[in-house]
Amino acid sequence: MRILPVAARRSALLARILTAGMFLPLAAVSAQNRGPKTADAKPAEPNPLADEGYVTPPPSIARLVAAPREQNVNFTAPNPGSRQFFLRTVGDGLPSLRNVGKEHHNLGGFQVDYRGNRDRALTMRSSAGFEITEWASGRKISVLIPAGARVSSPV
Repeated sequence: MRILPVAARRSALLARILTAGMFLPLAAVSAQNRGPKTADAKPAEPNPLADEGYVTPPPSIARLVAAPREQNVNFTAPNPGSRQFFLRTVGDGLPSLRNVGKEHHNLGGFQVDYRGNRDRALTMRSSAGFEITEWASGRKISVLIPAGARVSSPV
């Protein structure tokens, strides 16, 4: 038996590794193309994590996700001694694409609607109006605003 120099042994080892590396992908591809072992084998269950495309959620979850958030009201601690009414902004859903696409300046995270000379949040998250609710009786009074006007949350 002849002893090879270190460089020759490294080259031989590298050649073996490269040869094995060339045939390994071919074995994986041929394993993917194999059909079921028997003719009456059932197809695999659909896997929503592995399949590509949009997966529709169950109706109960879709109903909750699509619920209008602007109609949520939570009035938990009324003060019957001094307050009889509370004011709620009436929203009209998510901002329109037209409002989202309006030009603005971003000054270190503070977004300015330079055409309206105001904070961009007033453009993006303005509401359609106000509603006053008498908490004891549940009576609701809509506050009229001028046509085309928008309101923001009262401070």
